[in-house]
Amino acid sequence: MTNALSPHLSAFAINDWMFERALTTIPESAGDRRLDPSTNPARAIALHLLAARHSLCSLLGAPPAPLPWSKEQMGEGTQAGYQPSGPKPSLGELVTLWRRLSPHFHATLGGASASTLGAPSPMPIPGVANATVGDFAKLNVVHECYHLGQIGMLTKAITGKRVLQPDAPGA
Repeated sequence: MTNALSPHLSAFAINDWMFERALTTIPESAGDRRLDPSTNPARAIALHLLAARHSLCSLLGAPPAPLPWSKEQMGEGTQAGYQPSGPKPSLGELVTLWRRLSPHFHATLGGASASTLGAPSPMPIPGVANATVGDFAKLNVVHECYHLGQIGMLTKAITGKRVLQPDAPGA
């Protein structure tokens, strides 16, 4: 099915690749490393992205299987991505959950109805008057790219490997 989100499906698919590449490159022991005390670690950013995709599916009318943590444990809606006293998922677990969610996420994006996409956005979108759920979903491409850029910088700083150059010697 073609809808207003169809042109963005390939960007989300590239983000799948980048998420997995970065999180399988960063060693588990460095998952909580911060480049500066004011920055978030890769584990927290990845969990934030996973929660955002999960929530977007629900907003588009196709709630996925629940994540293995409650919103209170994850700290959804916080900068940290998870509560200090809550579970701290491994990077591998985050990749597994991302892989499990991705087919549902892409089907949900591609199958969202015009009426769902035309509903009012749950939050204002800068520069968009009368924002819709469709506008909010499109903003999520930018949201993911922003945070994956952060994870890419962390990957390079931690491992010396570039995320965007697939399987190149020294990448």
